[in-house]
Amino acid sequence: MTTGAEALAGAEPAAPAAETPVIEGQAVLVAETPIAPAAPAPADKPWYDGIVPADKATYVEGKHWKGPSDLFDSYVSLEKTLGLPADVRADTLLIKPKADAKPEETEAFLTKALVGYVPEKAADYDVGIKAEEMPPEVQTSLDWMHAAGTPQPIAAKIVAEYQKSLAAGEAAFEKQSIDDMKSLAGEFGEKFNDMAELGRRAFKAAEQDAGLTKEQVGQIERVIGTKALMKLFIAQGRNLVENPGGGAPGNAGNSNGGFQVSAEGAKAQIQGKFNDSEFMARYNSPNQATRQSAIAEMERLQKIATGTA
Repeated sequence: MTTGAEALAGAEPAAPAAETPVIEGQAVLVAETPIAPAAPAPADKPWYDGIVPADKATYVEGKHWKGPSDLFDSYVSLEKTLGLPADVRADTLLIKPKADAKPEETEAFLTKALVGYVPEKAADYDVGIKAEEMPPEVQTSLDWMHAAGTPQPIAAKIVAEYQKSLAAGEAAFEKQSIDDMKSLAGEFGEKFNDMAELGRRAFKAAEQDAGLTKEQVGQIERVIGTKALMKLFIAQGRNLVENPGGGAPGNAGNSNGGFQVSAEGAKAQIQGKFNDSEFMARYNSPNQATRQSAIAEMERLQKIATGTA
């Protein structure tokens, strides 16, 4: 095979001589140096090259998305599956930590979840109570709840439950107090009014000598109960009247230790009863027994005050 044929067939031709002589009258084929084929073009880059960060490329490749359209369709399908509103993005969702999550993970989750629900300061909590009417214990609890990051709805519910508890406790106390007074009335019988008067005399002495107030006595009553409170003051009143003159305001007493309300004392008591909302409630009560008991107390004092007892 000639050199030219080899060249045409694509074989690597032998290096030509330095110069091929031209013989006149004879055709001579001169082999040309073949042109090397072009290097194959580099493989096409993936569609996400330059779009997706390098550290996310493996993730996208594993999804087998063929292009941006596949990625978009996948995201839309995710939002539909989650039932998200049109104005909520899937990447704003919070994933609840597992039961064995570290405390800091749970705290971080709650901090993000409660953004916008915890007021800037405790005074901004709206719990249905005016600032000027806020009980000190409620204000203190709001300070604690704010420090703990308690959201507004939960704080309002806690305060509402506290108020319900107070109302229930007050109702229970009032019922027990009435029952205690009925028990004392049964225990003392006809001497009940005299015993009650002893207690009043003891209170007036404590009010005069020690500055004891009705509100303070009320606080004591809530601790030890109405019955115990009455017996405590009755016992003190008995000690007072055993001394000549009674030792108590408005109490005449006698040298034999008897108990006697003076006319002046009776007048003072009558005036006090008219100013006593609790007594007037009993005096005007629709309950016959309650009203009659209060009327009897008033009649007894009026007879002493007028000297007709």
